[in-house]
Amino acid sequence: MAVNNVRARARRDGARRDLRAWAIAEVRAFGERPPSYFRCADPSGTIRVTLGADDRVVDVELDPDWQDRFGPEYFDTALLVAYRGALHDSRYVRGLVQLAAGTASGPATEAAPVPVGCGDAVVRSPAGYLRLVRRGGSIRSAHADTRRICAAPPPALCHDVLAAFQLALGA
Repeated sequence: MAVNNVRARARRDGARRDLRAWAIAEVRAFGERPPSYFRCADPSGTIRVTLGADDRVVDVELDPDWQDRFGPEYFDTALLVAYRGALHDSRYVRGLVQLAAGTASGPATEAAPVPVGCGDAVVRSPAGYLRLVRRGGSIRSAHADTRRICAAPPPALCHDVLAAFQLALGA
């Protein structure tokens, strides 16, 4: 029978100290304070979504020639990729700051239960170009009206998409 002669507590504390030291160095690299906005684009760079530090969408940008880069059937997917990228960056930085400050909790061992009354909710944009499906506090999917978005001027489409996110997640 094998015997583990390594003290688990000391090893775990050492790894935690190393991880915290790394997080402190990463946070210091931001300068005086971490970014307050997070912008990400879809892989083509056509749709850009900007989130505030509170994970709310504050801006959506769309290249005027977006239809030359991909068809309307890919609009909602590209939008969701940009949104999720910005959300990932925001949460990553928030986690680094918490880890550096020593306020990060341990890893989750199981998924948090979805609160009662937090099933899927469909949110339609004011002009009807987009539908977002929200569960709890996050966007699960996006569905664009492919026929209507082709005729929409890019500024109007951006405004409508931003309004949909604000309705879904709060302004």
